[in-house]
Amino acid sequence: SLVYHEESYDDYGQYEGGDGHQPVGGDVDLGQSFQDPSDLLQYVRKDPTDKKFYCSICEKFSHKGITLTRNHVESQHFPNTFSYPCEICGEVLTSRSSFMLHRSRKHLNKKQN
Repeated sequence: SLVYHEESYDDYGQYEGGDGHQPVGGDVDLGQSFQDPSDLLQYVRKDPTDKKFYCSICEKFSHKGITLTRNHVESQHFPNTFSYPCEICGEVLTSRSSFMLHRSRKHLNKKQN
């Protein structure tokens, strides 16, 4: 799996989606390789009526934030695609969500030396 460093993670740019595409469901190539977590945004669409972002793979997840929807796509449909090393303790996590949870639970008030 690719090692991905968190510091550039939020550099997505604006994704508007909302182009009316339908869920891709079984047409998704789960063996596809990605260079960057932002590549997973191709599976996120924005509904123009309710302004929420939806997973276009399963349509079972929606959120007003693009980042949480992208995290769903990564953890549910492309697990273990990227690795996120903790810069404080060196533990390597396999999803952005688990990385953020680890950081908040283990290092909430600790700073990198």
